[in-house]
Amino acid sequence: MGRLHHEAPVADGSTISDAMSFYTQRSEDEMNDTPPAYSDASNPAVDPSLNRLAGSGSKSPLDRPPFRQYDELELFMDARFDSDPVYAEQMVREWSAVPAAQVIHIRGTHVDESLGATKSDKTVVDFDIQIPLVDYLVDHWRKNPWSEMKVVENEEKTYRGGIFKSTGPTRPQAQDAEAQLGSYPKLSLTAWMHLFCASHAQFKCFRIQRSVSGLDTKFIHDSLQSLISGTNYRGHTRITFPITNRFTEVHNATRVNTWRFNNWIRFFFYLTFLWLIVWPYLFFSTRKWAVVVVDWPWSVTDEYGVKTYAQISEAEWLARWKGLIEKSVLDKKKGTLTTQDLVAFETPQRPFRSGSAAVDRVVEVVGAGIRGAREMRRQWGWGGDC
Repeated sequence: MGRLHHEAPVADGSTISDAMSFYTQRSEDEMNDTPPAYSDASNPAVDPSLNRLAGSGSKSPLDRPPFRQYDELELFMDARFDSDPVYAEQMVREWSAVPAAQVIHIRGTHVDESLGATKSDKTVVDFDIQIPLVDYLVDHWRKNPWSEMKVVENEEKTYRGGIFKSTGPTRPQAQDAEAQLGSYPKLSLTAWMHLFCASHAQFKCFRIQRSVSGLDTKFIHDSLQSLISGTNYRGHTRITFPITNRFTEVHNATRVNTWRFNNWIRFFFYLTFLWLIVWPYLFFSTRKWAVVVVDWPWSVTDEYGVKTYAQISEAEWLARWKGLIEKSVLDKKKGTLTTQDLVAFETPQRPFRSGSAAVDRVVEVVGAGIRGAREMRRQWGWGGDC
């Protein structure tokens, strides 16, 4: 349970070198050139078992932060990744074992015409709540029984080492027996990493994509929308389901790439309009690979239509969290709700006792005032445009 299903090696009769030769002839960039040596000439042949990282001192992806973090994108730079295919494959497998960080983002806003001159200045955020779901995708060992790393099929259109998306070689359309035998096996992860390291491209990018299947986002969205409406909130509610680590990208470590993702340098190029020159150069100089997809199912449905959940169903999750979400909305919370917050909410609070009757009375009055204000919002309505 919880094991990852790795991509099978290249089909029977097809070696890595055969696959590389065939795909090299059909590549979109300069991979027709003789591949460079991955390391010193004295280095022995690649160990296909991948039982350990080549060399020593290698860090797991979990041990180092991303070079840059954007919405749904983690960006890494690694000088060794684009030159050592054994190391690169091991790193991809380790990144693929990192669960998808699925989040529910609930945001409520209203417009106050008395504030500022622009729409953004007039927008008031009433509540902004994030709820991570990753603990419901994995068990105590951070595993998911159905999680599977897949290498793209030949028919899928994606980045395969070129500037634009493309498909792989497919079976000939002819009906004769000889053509029917000419099907092309898809490349294994090992072969793709050899092709990536063999590329002479000045800038290279390898992307891993995570997804979450079997999650009924419509049910959760509609239920949360109804829950928030029940608080008599009259503002604008937006409920989304981002995956904060949906994409992991590894770029080759060059000085230009470091500048490329520096916010100050980017701002300078935007300000001076130099991006009109630099952006086309970077676009046409960067070769991209997006051939690995990892799914982290919330649930799976068998052939009889029976659902099995990794942890709990959407209805069970909602029944457990709705009280805390409702309270957080009424309290105008801005931040992340964690399992610790849920436990604290479910734990009965002991009455505050300071030893002084006067202090205890003040605390009771303040608490009653907060509860009263919350109930007034519920009864009279709140958060409407004004």
